[in-house]
Formats: sequence, C-alpha cells, structure tokens
Amino acid sequence: MKGLKTGGRQKGTPNVLSSTAKDILGSIIDNEIANLPELIESLEPKDRAQLLVKLLPYRYAKVEPEVFSSVDPIIIQIDKYI
Repeated sequence: MKGLKTGGRQKGTPNVLSSTAKDILGSIIDNEIANLPELIESLEPKDRAQLLVKLLPYRYAKVEPEVFSSVDPIIIQIDKYI
C-alpha cells in the first residue's frame, strides 16, 4: 500500500527538533559572525589571506573565462627583422 501513512507526524506538522536545532545553530552563527572582525585581525597574514580567499566566492560571483568561438581561423603573422 504505497502512499498510505501509517504512523509518525501528521502531514504538515512541523518537526520541533529540527526547528530547535536551527534556532540554536542560528544563535551560535550570529555570535561568531559578531566576533569575526576581531578574529580576522588576530590571524597571521598568511592565515588571513587564506581565509579571505575562501570567503571571496560568497561575496563576489566567480568570473567565467570567455570562450571565443569563431568559424574563421585567426592568423597571426610575425615578421622577423634582422
């Protein structure tokens, strides 16, 4: 009997444990974000650079390389003068 619910939460009932966990994680993350400027200042320059490189994709979109598709070949002529 596929699709017949035989137990558990009723359809549409929120999962209390999940919402509680999300609230706890949210408050932890908010506290850490508030401490982030001091944490970054305390890092060694090498570690600070590594952290910033990891955070860049969340602030700026990745730039995709341009792909040139041309039917005609590109001819580059190099003259050698002595």
